[in-house]
Amino acid sequence: QNITQAACQRPLVIQSLFMRINGKPPPKAEWEAYCERLCAITNAGGQIKLVQIYTIARTPAESYVTSMADDEVDRMVEFVRHHTGLNVAGFYGA
Repeated sequence: QNITQAACQRPLVIQSLFMRINGKPPPKAEWEAYCERLCAITNAGGQIKLVQIYTIARTPAESYVTSMADDEVDRMVEFVRHHTGLNVAGFYGA
């Protein structure tokens, strides 16, 4: 609710980190839920200037957490762009 209220006041940049857990990237259901939330913000009158999707760039504290591959980030960027119509940029891990 706070993000929606802020987006109604001024355009926001949404930064979101996604990762692999136990070798698996986020499931499609999580991608879909993410898009639904972004659409809920804009449908409520919020403005999203840019969505930044990125993955881990440094070694995490937990060994079961790793970066998404570049092509996984690219696919997620395209998925979010297609399902929301928003400007989306991807950033890669180390």
